[in-house]
Amino acid sequence: MDKLKLVLCFMLFFIQREAKSQNLFCEINGNFINNTAYNYVYLVDLKTKDVLHSKITNGNFTFKLTQPKEFRIMHIFLEYDSLKEISYFLERSKSRSSSSRMVALENMTVTIASDVKYATVKGGPLNKDIDDMNSAISSSSYDEYFETHRSTPVSLRLLNTLVSVSKIAGLEGRINVKSLFFKLTDSLQSSTEGLKIAKEIEATKP
Repeated sequence: MDKLKLVLCFMLFFIQREAKSQNLFCEINGNFINNTAYNYVYLVDLKTKDVLHSKITNGNFTFKLTQPKEFRIMHIFLEYDSLKEISYFLERSKSRSSSSRMVALENMTVTIASDVKYATVKGGPLNKDIDDMNSAISSSSYDEYFETHRSTPVSLRLLNTLVSVSKIAGLEGRINVKSLFFKLTDSLQSSTEGLKIAKEIEATKP
């Protein structure tokens, strides 16, 4: 092996090793349009029960997290202190009057006027899908949503919720969840969560 090839091999080796040792991060930057009495912004994963908080300084806040390998949903809450634990947020999430903003974990900018529920999120495609999902929920336009969002994991999250709703007494048959399921791509249908949802649908009484 000549000297040039040897040097190139060593350079590639160290570049690859350095790349593997580096963590990929996603950053969430936020700001308040108006003055706020809140002192902290919380980022909460109600599923894994992770709780993070960032102090609001001059109307701004920042979170820097390891980029997840898979789709991950978190919720943004506003609070006055930094002492809140997961049990508090789990209880709050049960209340319809509780205000929070669902986001997909990716690079984003969050702009809050007053109510965090209506915060504007500018980020990647997953957060755009969440905005579209919220619009579909408001207008009950589920067929239209699933027709245009066949391959996003956000659709699985919505469908899982709709399957649960369809089991509530008095709401059976209001939403054709089986039809919505078959609008998803084959890869989503055959995913672990997709198969679980399919099983739930089949177990649902007609």
